[in-house]
Amino acid sequence: MFNSCAFKLVLMATTILLISSINSIAQDGSLDQTFGVGGKVTKRVASYQAEAQSLVVQKDGKIVVVGYRENLDNDIVIVRYNENGSLDTTFDHDGIVTTTVFRYQYCKAYSIVLQTDGKLLVSGFSSFGNNLIIVLLRYNINGSLDTSFNHSGIVTLAIGSYSTHIYSMALQRDGKIVVTGDTHTSINDMDVLVVRFNIDGTLDKSFDTDGIVITDIGNFIDICHSIVIQEDGKILVAANKFADLNVSLIVMLRYNSNGSLDTTFDHDGMLNTNIGFGGIPWTPSNITMVQNDQKIILLGKREIGNDAYNLLVRYNANGSIDSTFGVDGYVVSAVRETGYRENFYALNLQRDGKILAVGRRIVDTIGFFLIIRYNKNGSIDESFGEEGKAITNFGNAYELVRAAAIQNDDKIILVGSIFEGNDHFALARFNNTITGTIYVGDKDNMFNIFPNPIHTFASIHINSSLNSGTLCIYNMLGNKMRTIEHIFGQTITIQREQLAAGFYLIQLTEGARVIGEKIIEIVD
Repeated sequence: MFNSCAFKLVLMATTILLISSINSIAQDGSLDQTFGVGGKVTKRVASYQAEAQSLVVQKDGKIVVVGYRENLDNDIVIVRYNENGSLDTTFDHDGIVTTTVFRYQYCKAYSIVLQTDGKLLVSGFSSFGNNLIIVLLRYNINGSLDTSFNHSGIVTLAIGSYSTHIYSMALQRDGKIVVTGDTHTSINDMDVLVVRFNIDGTLDKSFDTDGIVITDIGNFIDICHSIVIQEDGKILVAANKFADLNVSLIVMLRYNSNGSLDTTFDHDGMLNTNIGFGGIPWTPSNITMVQNDQKIILLGKREIGNDAYNLLVRYNANGSIDSTFGVDGYVVSAVRETGYRENFYALNLQRDGKILAVGRRIVDTIGFFLIIRYNKNGSIDESFGEEGKAITNFGNAYELVRAAAIQNDDKIILVGSIFEGNDHFALARFNNTITGTIYVGDKDNMFNIFPNPIHTFASIHINSSLNSGTLCIYNMLGNKMRTIEHIFGQTITIQREQLAAGFYLIQLTEGARVIGEKIIEIVD
């Protein structure tokens, strides 16, 4: 007679062993010794100044970094690495792609995103004549420019008669491309800029009639560095409003999908955050991030003499302060030691809700890559690294961290630059595990599998439609046996093919979000 309780106990024990196998036993926050040399990789990409600015991780585990180098032509530089940190020679033969938009002109790339078809989008700005203009490029998987994108793979756009900067980019679910930054509307006035492009690179005229939205949030200089597309399609950006060159306020703006300001967000679509803490303003290095519950986290920083301060604020979806986070919605960290400071430049959200703040520590003139992990309530997670912090450096160099990404296996990659003689792109990968995400037994609100046990094939029905999901099958040793990518809709058919009889774990994800996991049995 079948004993279901005994079976569930065996299944639970087996699943726990599987989790242990899939996740590294190395301490969270330690360098991943399987990556590069001792967890670190550097690559010289220029004889002069070069800076890495952003990265994405492909579904095959390859890592793509974008930045720029300053030489005669000021090129955009893209480097693709294999999962172990070696250069991917299938990417333009040597792993490095350089693009000159205009000869002898200043050009910088700040953002890269990965389309669902594997193509890469890069955004930034370039000088053209006496002004700066928007630059948007699309590359094929092999690193060549995609000529289906504006015929050349490159889109350029001038806004008005003055200069424009683009610092951030996001993709909508429908594939449309949204970039944000700031633009001069006069010599002495700079406003927040949001531009939306169609998939082919043309301006999307359903977005405020011409694809371009300019918002004046102050009477002097407005600077915008960050954008997030919410699940409902609304567009959230973070900016700074300067009353003069020395005083600024943090401002978040939320737009409807048609480009109008969302008046359900703090009544007028613009949320001013005046955080005094001694009356000293926060500098314009702010990042927004939307949690699964639609709460918004914002990062700010400021420096006062030799003291450095970092700020996390969490808001509810309507723009009100979330008082359950930190102290009355705020987390402020301060380093008050001469010659020692910490500043953060990016935020990442783990799938368990924990928050990664990424930046650098500076001791005298030597830089260190730095991560601090916070719990969901804003307290520091002291199980990570040493007392919640993970730190590494590349020798006695001046280092700058710009971005981070979380891999599908939850390891954390930091990217930045080291400045020592010739400048190098630099990456560091840290071990990281996330527990409590494996579901044992019947979890029918995620997805269903029929039949199970499986002889030759099975159908998976998902209760919510996927937009480019990924399904992975692991054996009981934790080895990944199969990956199915680019899953759309609600139904998937999986074939047994060469899978041996036994138990397996199926994990279904969409981006960084885990839909769920289930145990299946293959039988002969």
